[in-house]
Amino acid sequence: MKQQKKAYILYSALIGLVCMLGMYVPVLLFVAPGFLAFTGLAWGTPAFVAAALFSAAGAFFAMDLGSALLIVSIFLPAAFALFILAKKRAPWRNTTFYVSSLLCAGFYSYMCLPSLFAGDAPFAMVSEAAAQKSAELLESFRTAGAEPEIIKELTQNLKQLETVIPKAMLSLILAAGLIFGLLSVVIAKSLAKKAGASLAPMEKFEMWQLPKDFLWGSIFLFAIAVIGMLLDYSEFDAVFLAVQAVVAVPLAIQGLSFEYYLLGRRKNPSLARSILILAIIVLFPFSVAALVLMGVLEQIFKLRIRLKGFFNQ
Repeated sequence: MKQQKKAYILYSALIGLVCMLGMYVPVLLFVAPGFLAFTGLAWGTPAFVAAALFSAAGAFFAMDLGSALLIVSIFLPAAFALFILAKKRAPWRNTTFYVSSLLCAGFYSYMCLPSLFAGDAPFAMVSEAAAQKSAELLESFRTAGAEPEIIKELTQNLKQLETVIPKAMLSLILAAGLIFGLLSVVIAKSLAKKAGASLAPMEKFEMWQLPKDFLWGSIFLFAIAVIGMLLDYSEFDAVFLAVQAVVAVPLAIQGLSFEYYLLGRRKNPSLARSILILAIIVLFPFSVAALVLMGVLEQIFKLRIRLKGFFNQ
């Protein structure tokens, strides 16, 4: 038994180190909370502690102190919350909310704090990086002998993009937090369940639905953002984009869930769902807009309830 516990702790330490490859593959870092929480849910608290410590040690070994602290702030609080809440069998909806919120806070710290500590505006670091990439792109076009008209038009477009990026950062952070928070919860739950952990039941994805008052809350948020823009507060441009992200991502997920529900009634649901995912990727970002619309229709008309009788005939 002791040998088995030691093996689990060793496995967890290795998982923690692998998660730190996210410094080079960001997507892996963003879902690290799911893998770290899995170690604790499947193999106990000592395993989670080992995974967390080795992941943090990897960050501090590979980076300077300030950067390592910011990297650790992205995934470790979210991993701890996911582990504790899932272990206490909290509702998965609440768990996802807290994990996503902590990821948003971590992303914001990483993207914003370095600029603030340097005495610059929020996201100044992002703006500088965008300006540098724009300059490199323009130089490559000049080197390739592009026409002056093309260079001029490209310069104008890149300048516009540079002004939009800082305003859009908050909405991108919120969208990323919501998406990767959900993915982390699904990863931890799925892996821990396969390992034999006792967890609270989770509704099948095809039955996921938003709370009844979500739409009214969304309208309220949009109303505040629009009023701020009408009063000519420049900061509310960013607020409006942030509200769009907060509202659109859950609605898109609900729209995808509804599509899964419909395709689950076909003769070969796995094939149909695979084709759907491929179509979403190929048609991005138009496919996301379609999913948001589907989510809105489901939220207003409760289509699954109306179709349930039809499918049961």
